[in-house]
Amino acid sequence: MSHEPLKVGMLGAGMIATYPYGYLPNLHKIPDKARLVAFSGITEPVRTVRGGPFAGKKIEVTEDDNTLLMLDFGGSTYAVVDGTFNVNAAKSPLIEIFGREGTINVPDFMWLLDPTTPPFELFRLDAAPGVDGWITPRAQALLAAQRRIDDLARTAVIEHLVDCVRGGQRPILSAEHARHALEIMIAAKQSAQSGRAIDLRTTF
Repeated sequence: MSHEPLKVGMLGAGMIATYPYGYLPNLHKIPDKARLVAFSGITEPVRTVRGGPFAGKKIEVTEDDNTLLMLDFGGSTYAVVDGTFNVNAAKSPLIEIFGREGTINVPDFMWLLDPTTPPFELFRLDAAPGVDGWITPRAQALLAAQRRIDDLARTAVIEHLVDCVRGGQRPILSAEHARHALEIMIAAKQSAQSGRAIDLRTTF
């Protein structure tokens, strides 16, 4: 059976498809002046479907499938974000935060399958007088809240919407939040194409 290449523009858009899941939910207040620089490209011009009813079909990639960007928040504070369709497996944390007084590691979602794995790891300087080290957090309340979210699945979004309508709560992920994330995704491609840093204009 012949499989001619199929053009799909957004299939390979690694930043557009993966960035909101890893970065957007973890955004907090962004400084008014921030900028970014990025590298981006297509690693596989043609991808082959590996399984299912379309196994063997070749899809021509027309959007970048591998994007690496660095955000500059000012004050020598930076973030590195990887949006890619090219990581088959990894054991590194999903998020790593390095500060002058410690480190926070947030593991991948596999911790949900293993109740013995803490939802995050914390390293503190002077965790005790004269002692630096990793601390096992007491996360019972966090784990209970996560189990409830797991039970609700996507209906958790509806519950939050009801809370906002009835109780006047501000949405956790606001329109301004989404606008800022979209600006970063678009600016990443502009930076990669132009080879220069891009100043960000939105915040939330």
